[in-house]
Formats: sequence, C-alpha cells, structure tokens
Amino acid sequence: MTVNMEPYYHWSSRRDWDNAPFDDCSPNLRAILGFCTKTFGGKTLGCHNDRDVDGNPLPPSPQTPKGTPSTHAWGAALDYLPDGGNLEGIRFVAPFLIQWSKELGINTIHDYVHQMMWKPGNVGWVPESIGSKGGQWLHIETTPVAWGDGRSVEERIQGDPNLPPPPEIPVAGQNGYLPAQHQYGKWPASQKPALGPGFGYTPGTQVYQGFCAYAWDVMKVEAGQGPVLDNGGTRVVWTIHSMAALMNLQQFFGLPVSGWMTKESWGVIDGLATNFGRPR
Repeated sequence: MTVNMEPYYHWSSRRDWDNAPFDDCSPNLRAILGFCTKTFGGKTLGCHNDRDVDGNPLPPSPQTPKGTPSTHAWGAALDYLPDGGNLEGIRFVAPFLIQWSKELGINTIHDYVHQMMWKPGNVGWVPESIGSKGGQWLHIETTPVAWGDGRSVEERIQGDPNLPPPPEIPVAGQNGYLPAQHQYGKWPASQKPALGPGFGYTPGTQVYQGFCAYAWDVMKVEAGQGPVLDNGGTRVVWTIHSMAALMNLQQFFGLPVSGWMTKESWGVIDGLATNFGRPR
C-alpha cells in the first residue's frame, strides 16, 4: 500500500493521441473500472474520446488543436460514477485509489463537486477549477508507465505473497469462539494484513477470508448487530460496508478514521478479542 510519489504528469503536453496504442481505453483503467464496479458498484461514463477539454473533436495529429487536448484522447482518463455518487466516491473510492496509487499507477483524481484535484508527489488534494461543477463522478487518470498494465487490481494489491494462509474461519463453540457472548478466542493469527476493499472471501484467489470474517464478526457483535452470515452462511467480502463498520469502530476508539484495517485497528480488534473493551 504505497502512495505515488512521482510528480503529476501533464498528458496534454504531448500530441500523439492519434497514435497506437492510444486509440482505446488504457488497460490499466479497464482493470481499475472492473474492480471498482465489483467492489463499489456504479458504472463508467467514458474513457477514450478524441476531444479537447471543452468537448470539441480533435483533428488527427500532428496538427495542433485550438484547444487543450483532454486526457481522454489518450484513453488515459476514466470517468467513474459510483452507486452513491460523489459522497461514496470521496469517502471510499478515492481513499482506496490514493493509498494504492503507486501500485495502480494513479496520476490524478478529480472531485467535481468540491472542485478539488488529487495530485501525486506528496501534493495531495488541492483546489482547482476543473469544470463540470457538481458532477457526481470521479475523473481518474493513469500514469504513462502504468497505461498498458492490464493486470487485475487484486494481483497488484494482494500484499506479501509469502504471508501464510490464515487459519480456517472459526466456528462458534470451538476454542472459545462465541461471538454472541463477546468471546473471540485467540484470533487472529500474529501476522495480519491490511484489509480493505477487494480483500475478502474470493475462493481460490485470496488468502484473507479468515481475517475478514473474524474482524467483521467482532465489529458487528460489538455494534450490537450480531455476527454476519450471508448467502447461506458465507461471510461477506470486505467491501464498502465493511469499511463503514470499521470507520465507526475507529471513531469510537479515537483512531484515524480511514476505513482501512491498520496495525492500530488490529490492536483494537485483538483487545476486544481478549475482552479489554467496553464493560460487559
């Protein structure tokens, strides 16, 4: 999980939008779109489009257009609309993309509602006049280096491949694991990954399902909602809803409210597992 520290790249400084392979949407952005729609819902509003920033068609290169070429002309920008619009985009989607911006090759993110632009290189969110004021979608750009990276997001963010698989999901009544009684046994294992969207129960592709199930049960029970069982007993994937539950827990215990299962958050979970938490 690394923030991109390379300087912001100005796609509009070049004039090769009409050249291969820039006649289609970036494979990197296609992979990011697939992950986002699976995790956060929503849809694309467009990616590749040979136009300038004002929406006018661009002439074939090497002619010089009257306006500034849009990043969409290189297929280097994705307009993504989450199910919850800007509110969901800024609270969940953008933080996820930023925290993994090096691995995912994120060049910038535009927040049209607040007229803010996230830039890499330790710049962060800055006010910008970026048009489309009030637009509910996020404008997401790829770096040139990552433009052609078609690997799945899961492949790039799954963490240390040398981490051992987690233990099997604990069963109520075994080894003191009684979530309804605020007893969580001796879980989880000592090596704990950072958990966020995409880390979850995906049979055959993830090693985090046990950690997710454990943390999810703790948070739900501590919130007075009981353990979570979906789809006939299968625990849910770590999604936007998991993030919301974790943010509530982080706020209650005075931790930075990130929605990510950090080392400090795991400390709280472990503490609850040994009943240090609230009086019973």
